[in-house]
Amino acid sequence: MTKTLHIPDFSLVVVLAKQADHAKAMIERLVFHTHIHVTTNLPEDAKTKVLDALATKKPGALHLAHSHPKIRQSMIRSARRSGAHPVVICIGETETVEESEDFRFIYDIQPDDIASLEISRVRMPNDLRHLNGGFDIIGDIHGCGDEFGQLLVELGHARVCSPGMIELVPHPEGRRVCLVGDLTDRGPENQSVLEISRALNERFGAIIALGNHDDKLRRWLRGGDVKIGPGLQKTVDELQHMADGDRHSYADWLDDLRTHYILDDGALIIAHAGLKEEFHGVESNASRAFALFGERTGENDETGRPVAVDWAAEYSGEPLVVHGHVVTREPRRLNNVLAIDTGCVFGGKLTAYRYPENTFISVDAKKAYYEGVFPDMEDAA
Repeated sequence: MTKTLHIPDFSLVVVLAKQADHAKAMIERLVFHTHIHVTTNLPEDAKTKVLDALATKKPGALHLAHSHPKIRQSMIRSARRSGAHPVVICIGETETVEESEDFRFIYDIQPDDIASLEISRVRMPNDLRHLNGGFDIIGDIHGCGDEFGQLLVELGHARVCSPGMIELVPHPEGRRVCLVGDLTDRGPENQSVLEISRALNERFGAIIALGNHDDKLRRWLRGGDVKIGPGLQKTVDELQHMADGDRHSYADWLDDLRTHYILDDGALIIAHAGLKEEFHGVESNASRAFALFGERTGENDETGRPVAVDWAAEYSGEPLVVHGHVVTREPRRLNNVLAIDTGCVFGGKLTAYRYPENTFISVDAKKAYYEGVFPDMEDAA
């Protein structure tokens, strides 16, 4: 029976083999752009070569004739910091690799298997470049259920089935909903927004980027120790009586959302707070933090809020980056970066950007649901 190896598109494959010819044959089967051949007697040299290769966003293969868990852990940390998935292939009699070592995949094969292996490249979870639209990309909802439903109806993704009630329907032109995150908090109908968003995702293939508020909600649903501010409190009040099974189910669903997505052959990036070009397609701690919160100076203003950097002013990438998080009165486009959070929960409006048509559809907020001055060009995280 033919053995199949599943190798993520962006990965560091550690090949453990005592015989160099076995490792060479395996690496040739992987057909990667970058091959790294390193021995363990030069660990710092190995780490440098690994980081240089992963910086190109290309997969790499690393041959270790002899290794040790500490050396493998160093390679794993280097891979994950770069957003690459670590994989290990053990050929013949080698050291035992434990599941606790945190490799994405662990494969044990015999030298005679190498020639007949099937190699299956696994698309990265956020790589949806095969989807070409049209897309209806909706800004931060923040629990504004009525406005969300009205906008879905106007876009053709729902119909009114009774006063105040909508039914989701397939779009007549096959368009797909995309949400830039921050589904809940501050607004009055957080559970309803969660239910509709999940149904759009699971039944109609909607693409949903995880926002910082969604991430905090996910941790609360898991029973994590999170600081509950007045915005999250509104969501907690609605969900606190939810059955444990339902809580875990929604937490699992939020776990599966990515912080950014690549669409339309790489021409479109969707992320909650936007994303610098160097992070496009990369799932690392640094890219995740940027996609959730944007870029910050590390300082706070006089109100104690983090000072944001207007990174879009320096953006020179070809992909259009569409994001929310930063509240503006009207959609703001600068250097191929488009901000579409128009502050519905603050009394503004809920906006959808139609791609590739480059048009907007908005519905006005029924009221300001969250107290305070409507932010204009500032981080409203």
